[in-house]
Amino acid sequence: MTDSLKTWLASSLFASAACFGAMAHASTAPGDARAMTEDQIEARYDQAKERCDQLKGDEEDVCEQRAKTERDKARADAKAEKDKLKAERELAEEQCDAMSGSAKDACEADLKAKYDR
Repeated sequence: MTDSLKTWLASSLFASAACFGAMAHASTAPGDARAMTEDQIEARYDQAKERCDQLKGDEEDVCEQRAKTERDKARADAKAEKDKLKAERELAEEQCDAMSGSAKDACEADLKAKYDR
């Protein structure tokens, strides 16, 4: 590899990493209680796009595509988390319905405390 190619490759990798450090950090890690909101996702995307605007040519194109991909992944994660919580709530409601008396009351109170935030 020539020195100029090595320099270009290194700068491209650095620029890509710089553009998406925040985006990668923003995605929901396993075990997080809640995924990011749409406003948070868009704010991170806008920040990444601003960093991409400082680049030129192919580096800018790659940076912008990565920003879009990270935004789309964050949206998918948020939807999946919402669907998961909905399914868990439905299961908990069925479990409470199978109970009676004070056990049912306690179960419903726990359900509200956990899911009605």
